[in-house]
Amino acid sequence: MTSGVAWTDDEGRLLTTLWENVSKDELIRAFPTRSWKTLVEKARLLGLPGRLFERRERYSPVNQDFFVAWSEAMSYVFGFWFADGWMSQPDKDAQVSFVSKDKEHLDLIRELMESQHRIYSRLDACFALTIGGKRLWRGLSHQGGMPAKSLTAPMPYVPQVFLRHFVRGFVDGDGYVVWETSPRRRPVIGILGGTLFLVELARILDQETGVGVAEIRAYDYLSPRVVYSGIKAKALSRWLYADTAIALERKAMIARQY
Repeated sequence: MTSGVAWTDDEGRLLTTLWENVSKDELIRAFPTRSWKTLVEKARLLGLPGRLFERRERYSPVNQDFFVAWSEAMSYVFGFWFADGWMSQPDKDAQVSFVSKDKEHLDLIRELMESQHRIYSRLDACFALTIGGKRLWRGLSHQGGMPAKSLTAPMPYVPQVFLRHFVRGFVDGDGYVVWETSPRRRPVIGILGGTLFLVELARILDQETGVGVAEIRAYDYLSPRVVYSGIKAKALSRWLYADTAIALERKAMIARQY
């Protein structure tokens, strides 16, 4: 921890924004080089009031049973969370969080979950939506969500009818849909994740679309991934993005050009 390092103006503004609006765990995540004691002292120096987050969360509307019943919306949000979201440890605040560079997309996630929780900006140019609720946390856990999942979580069970919505959410959260221009122009879809997850996902994508079982590409300094290009990317894009209104628009727009 760097408690002796001077605070920047951006850090002070971020702390002021978050202090009464997110959990202690999320505050610590937002300032990874600062100790909790340092955050409390800085808040005192800034004249910030006592934290009301825990009390507010009990009254912040959200569909606490969102992850209980399968639907297109639930499957998509579950996939988006599985790609790049986090949840608190079971003995901590019951928190579920989504992170994205696209604030408008978090607005959509919030709307789908019938939430009025605040979306806030982070120092890394991303936005975060953190929602509290024990029933919500338990529902996500029951479906296969886990704390600190990172690159170790296996592919969760998803009913076949909802698979494409889950995978679309995952691609929108931690994949890329692009036109590759070298050596020639061609469509490319890449999906990042842990090896255990990707092995099963590659099998499922072949089963559902006939694109073949993609080889897991492993790198020393990059996350493992599966990559589909050319006609395979076109087939996968149709399966993922056709006939749906729930998608990250900038990726869906490229996929529809394929």
